[in-house]
Amino acid sequence: LTEKQIGGRTPVRLASLHANAPEDAQLVLNEAIEKLNPVETYFSEVSPVIGANAGPGVVGLVYMAGM
Repeated sequence: LTEKQIGGRTPVRLASLHANAPEDAQLVLNEAIEKLNPVETYFSEVSPVIGANAGPGVVGLVYMAGM
Protein backbone atom coordinates (compact mmCIF):
# COMPACT_ATOMS: atom_id res chain seq x y z
CA LEU A 1 0.00 0.00 0.00
CA THR A 2 2.79 2.43 0.88
CA GLU A 3 4.56 1.76 -2.41
CA LYS A 4 1.35 2.50 -4.31
CA GLN A 5 0.72 5.73 -2.41
CA ILE A 6 4.30 6.95 -2.95
CA GLY A 7 3.88 6.30 -6.66
CA GLY A 8 7.56 6.63 -7.58
CA ARG A 9 8.02 10.07 -6.02
CA THR A 10 11.48 10.76 -4.65
CA PRO A 11 13.17 11.39 -2.32
CA VAL A 12 11.50 9.15 0.27
CA ARG A 13 11.86 9.58 4.03
CA LEU A 14 10.57 6.93 6.44
CA ALA A 15 9.85 6.64 10.14
CA SER A 16 8.87 3.56 12.08
CA LEU A 17 6.99 4.16 15.34
CA HIS A 18 5.99 1.70 18.02
CA ALA A 19 4.40 1.25 21.45
CA ASN A 20 6.47 -1.33 23.30
CA ALA A 21 7.25 -3.34 20.14
CA PRO A 22 10.74 -2.36 18.97
CA GLU A 23 11.50 -5.67 17.26
CA ASP A 24 8.32 -5.58 15.17
CA ALA A 25 8.84 -1.92 14.29
CA GLN A 26 12.41 -2.63 13.19
CA LEU A 27 11.21 -5.46 10.94
CA VAL A 28 8.65 -3.15 9.31
CA LEU A 29 11.29 -0.44 8.81
CA ASN A 30 13.81 -2.90 7.34
CA GLU A 31 11.27 -4.20 4.83
CA ALA A 32 10.28 -0.67 3.84
CA ILE A 33 13.94 0.31 3.42
CA GLU A 34 14.49 -2.61 1.02
CA LYS A 35 11.47 -1.69 -1.09
CA LEU A 36 11.55 2.12 -1.02
CA ASN A 37 15.27 3.08 -0.87
CA PRO A 38 14.78 6.06 1.48
CA VAL A 39 17.30 8.88 1.84
CA GLU A 40 16.54 9.19 5.55
CA THR A 41 14.97 6.99 8.26
CA TYR A 42 13.84 7.43 11.86
CA PHE A 43 12.96 4.93 14.55
CA SER A 44 11.00 6.03 17.60
CA GLU A 45 8.73 4.97 20.42
CA VAL A 46 5.37 6.76 20.66
CA SER A 47 4.04 8.35 23.81
CA PRO A 48 2.14 6.33 26.41
CA VAL A 49 -1.06 8.15 25.37
CA ILE A 50 -0.86 6.65 21.87
CA GLY A 51 -0.02 3.25 23.32
CA ALA A 52 -2.97 3.45 25.70
CA ASN A 53 -5.39 4.30 22.87
CA ALA A 54 -4.00 2.12 20.09
CA GLY A 55 -2.77 -0.65 22.38
CA PRO A 56 0.61 -1.96 23.37
CA GLY A 57 2.40 -3.54 20.46
CA VAL A 58 1.11 -1.09 17.87
CA VAL A 59 3.53 -0.35 15.02
CA GLY A 60 3.29 2.43 12.47
CA LEU A 61 5.15 3.40 9.32
CA VAL A 62 5.19 7.06 8.30
CA TYR A 63 6.52 8.42 5.03
CA MET A 64 7.19 11.68 3.22
CA ALA A 65 7.82 11.47 -0.52
CA GLY A 66 8.64 13.99 -3.21
CA MET A 67 9.77 16.77 -0.90
